[in-house]
Amino acid sequence: MKRLSPRQRRYQLLVTRKRTRRHVLAKARAKIRRGGIPKVADRAAKRKLSKGSVVIRIAAPRYFFVGSSADRRRCLQFFDRIRMVVIDRKLKAHVDFSRTRRMMPCGTLLFLAELERMRRFFPGRDMFSCNYPANRVVEQVLQQVGLLDLLAKKARQVASDFDETVRHWRYATGNAVEGAKVEPLVDSLEGRLTPALTQGLFVGLTEAMTNCSHHAYIADRGDGLDKTSQHRWWMFSQEKDGLLSVCFCDLGIGIPKSVAQSGLWDRSIISKIFDLLGFTSETESRLIRAALELNRTRTSQPHRGKGLPQILDVVRTVESGFLRIHSNRGMYSFQNQVESMIDFSGSIRGTLIQWNIPLPADVQMSLPLVDPPHE
Repeated sequence: MKRLSPRQRRYQLLVTRKRTRRHVLAKARAKIRRGGIPKVADRAAKRKLSKGSVVIRIAAPRYFFVGSSADRRRCLQFFDRIRMVVIDRKLKAHVDFSRTRRMMPCGTLLFLAELERMRRFFPGRDMFSCNYPANRVVEQVLQQVGLLDLLAKKARQVASDFDETVRHWRYATGNAVEGAKVEPLVDSLEGRLTPALTQGLFVGLTEAMTNCSHHAYIADRGDGLDKTSQHRWWMFSQEKDGLLSVCFCDLGIGIPKSVAQSGLWDRSIISKIFDLLGFTSETESRLIRAALELNRTRTSQPHRGKGLPQILDVVRTVESGFLRIHSNRGMYSFQNQVESMIDFSGSIRGTLIQWNIPLPADVQMSLPLVDPPHE
């Protein structure tokens, strides 16, 4: 066999190193996509991973929905992978929407909140990208609520051509009690709801914002980001076909933790409420239900802590009202004058409140944006 010249040997060594590095990076990407954290021995490959020059593709779920066990599990796994890639590994996440077919308000708002939270913690960093969805309506949702912009993708559809299920949705966010962002929504209801109901909605929403400042961010959420630097909330709202729909969330410690922690409410009061409600054991969904009965909060101010009860009172008062509260692993639901509670295996790491109320009484109601998706 012919001996290689020194130049040829150097070339062969360089090719071997590059192939090895590509193999190491491919294995690292595959492990990240599966939800693991790779251990990389090759120094050059490790530098490439740490500099964020590697883009990790993450497949988005088919349905952005957290009200059923299977869809919730897929969404939460998706969120976890994005956090691991962007926060833990400091890489760039490429979200692949090829398989996504439906964006429900609950899953979509949580997704938007997670991305914006990371974006605010790492301003100026190139951390997200995505492809255009195959589904036209999914792309319209991403454009309407600002997700395309967050994912550094140019909007290309004309807003006037949006589907009816998309064009009426509005998005707001803030980090304090901002009545100015609630007033336009409430003012539009004048003359169609009684003053008491309109005031109840206004107070309920502003109290939900207040809870973000005084309750949601009092401890570490566990996502690797500083708890003290943001007390932010996010909200979708829509008025369509005589139905007012609102979806509100924060990414704090959640209602069950805030209720159960000492210093917020006396354990004796919680025990009395559990006895009153007939609960024999403590679950996260039952702690959410108990929170609806509590009348004082960590601030010890009697007018605080009534936001959720007031929203529930409004929903109870009108026919076909609907309320769903997700917090960590628990979910409380009130619909058709019937309440139910579910505890899931996965936590949303925060609180999401979703409610619908009919406006004119003679309009037939349908809830296409909150009903569970079907194949």
